[in-house]
Amino acid sequence: MYRLRFSVVVAVMIAMAAHPVQGEDYTLTSLKADVEAAESAEALRDVFREYLLNAADIDAARGAQDQWKSLDETAMRAFTESLYMTSPDSGKWVYLRGRIAPTPGEQIKIGRQLVASR
Repeated sequence: MYRLRFSVVVAVMIAMAAHPVQGEDYTLTSLKADVEAAESAEALRDVFREYLLNAADIDAARGAQDQWKSLDETAMRAFTESLYMTSPDSGKWVYLRGRIAPTPGEQIKIGRQLVASR
């Protein structure tokens, strides 16, 4: 029992080290500040990727997605699609993919998929 608890603690510590800044650090307010601090289009793309990956706040993820769409829609769509393909059962990725679906019919189809997975 002790070994199991220790291994769980080690796994959590490793996960935290891999992503040291998460959750509350990715807000709409911090997104705005990070976008203003970015000095190039490449830096902006990096900011948007980080927020899509790490934001626990769906509003911050949506904000990053919307701003990235205005900068480079093709890259944003490809990245969002890759996140979905990596974790098709993730409500977050299904939702963000649905937001960029090309037609309302496709949005409904993706929405049904999200509901069915719950």
